[in-house]
Amino acid sequence: MSRTLERIGRPDLNYDAGTGLLAVTRRYSVKGKYTTVDQLPTAVREDWGTPDEEHTDALLINQYLTGTQEKDGETSVLIRVYQQLPATGFVQAGKDQIDYDFNGLRRTTRSFIGKTGQSISDTIGTSEYNGDALAQMQVKQPNEVVTEITKIYLESGVLSKSESGGPDGLPNTKTHTWVAIGETPSMPGIIISKRETDYEGYKTFAYTSVSRLDGSSPVGVLDEWEDNITVEKPGTISIGTYTDPSNASNALVFLAKTGRTTGRAKAEISVSLTTDKTVTDPSTYAYNLDSIFVSARIISTRKSPVGMEQGESLSIAVYNLRPQVDTPEFRGYYYTGDASKTETWVNPATIVRDDDSIVGETLDETLTTAIELSGASSGPAVTGIFDEQVDPVFKGMDGTQYFRKVTYTIPAS
Repeated sequence: MSRTLERIGRPDLNYDAGTGLLAVTRRYSVKGKYTTVDQLPTAVREDWGTPDEEHTDALLINQYLTGTQEKDGETSVLIRVYQQLPATGFVQAGKDQIDYDFNGLRRTTRSFIGKTGQSISDTIGTSEYNGDALAQMQVKQPNEVVTEITKIYLESGVLSKSESGGPDGLPNTKTHTWVAIGETPSMPGIIISKRETDYEGYKTFAYTSVSRLDGSSPVGVLDEWEDNITVEKPGTISIGTYTDPSNASNALVFLAKTGRTTGRAKAEISVSLTTDKTVTDPSTYAYNLDSIFVSARIISTRKSPVGMEQGESLSIAVYNLRPQVDTPEFRGYYYTGDASKTETWVNPATIVRDDDSIVGETLDETLTTAIELSGASSGPAVTGIFDEQVDPVFKGMDGTQYFRKVTYTIPAS
């Protein structure tokens, strides 16, 4: 021992309860006032890894100055720590630290110590301890001699769960967001998004799914109720007849029209989730006025006399025939009664007098009207599906597109 360095008391010997390794702490007085080891004389400083003078398998891992003391002048106190290390590999330092702070999942923290320069064979995400995967590993080298390793193992499972309302327009559903570690979570319902992160081989999964309120698949009818809806009812077309009150043989035909009206009807409404985007043929919908129409053909022929032509041997009455054809069409209407009818109206001839003398006679004038109806002879269905609406809502992670279908049905009375 140099004159500038003297031992203070006996060394502290501490054996680790877990590893059984020895730690030797020695104290020395150094002449002079120093605050850092680098300020010490070269003859006093020791290199990292220097064996202890008594326990030669314990190597110097730390040295530092702590205060001063008065002894033959001002002196400093030097602390040296020697640590016994395994010849090869790493040994555990201390006991396992176990907690359940991650949603009840087991987390085990283990610390190891060994000589610097050795290879570390553990692999994050693959290496296990008691069935739990290695999730994190920290390697520290506080000095040139010692390597400290902290390993954290996590039990696989669901780390967190959250729930919220389902997608807009899908009643009685909810959205699940789960975060799992070490394994893919088994999600309720239909998975609509997923995100995987990989930290040096250890996987974390964030999944989102949609289910019914009880956690089952949302496919099928989600809700149904009754409500009164507004419907448009069809109009009617019929052939009417007007008879001359003074001459029953005279008559005219005309179109009688009852307009379209609105009303209320009780409907059953259902909301479903489906993979089928097709809808019922709209031509079969209840109160579908686009599916019915009436075409009319109206022919009016007026026979008007214009005079007499006198020939060599006979007289010929001359008439003017004026036919008129009209073909109106009525959408959202159906016809009732006869599909066709013809009537004639006659304005009879009259005697022309000049005072008491007969000077001539007029000829008959006739008007013939004929109406033919074709098209719908009855109204549309008033029960059954009234309307269907289909909209895309989300796509599953398997690529399946899902649709919301809203169906309005008018039941039979």
